[in-house]
Amino acid sequence: MVTSRTRPAPQFSPMALRGIDIHPPRPNARHHSQSPFSSTNDTPAPKRAKKRKPFIPRKAAVTLTEGSRKFFQKILESMPEKAGVMLKYQQATNGEPRMVFSFGFVSQDQLHPQDEGVSLEVLGDGTPKPPAESMNDGLPKLYIHHDAFLKVLGKTVDVNMETMSPVLKDEQGNIVDPNF
Repeated sequence: MVTSRTRPAPQFSPMALRGIDIHPPRPNARHHSQSPFSSTNDTPAPKRAKKRKPFIPRKAAVTLTEGSRKFFQKILESMPEKAGVMLKYQQATNGEPRMVFSFGFVSQDQLHPQDEGVSLEVLGDGTPKPPAESMNDGLPKLYIHHDAFLKVLGKTVDVNMETMSPVLKDEQGNIVDPNF
């Protein structure tokens, strides 16, 4: 015995038989209503670029000892064309596979927008000049390279008077090893 499968007959509603569509097509998702004031083109409006205010920190990224402040000021007095001293965190130049902190002179055109300046000036009460006041004062600064910022954040810059070289110290006064 052979059975054939038959398709069930389509079910029609009385409204559909009379030609009335009970489910009208949905309008475009962007245009829920057709108002005479609505736009008919489907091109999105251009986004306005938000102008970001520059971030101005409340305090400097590093602390300068009085000795290091005077050391940098004395060096920069003889070089008025330089904008300051740059603190970098980079690969050692002698071929060793290690990282080092380096200090070098920098001019205004060599600065990156994300390099942060630390003022070498102090206020009348002996406190360091805050970044909000020293940002555009035109005076020489200690600049922290944007690649070194997180590595030196919260550290103290001091000068080793025997070798006349700057060193970084942590909160406890220990010399910071750049490889840790």
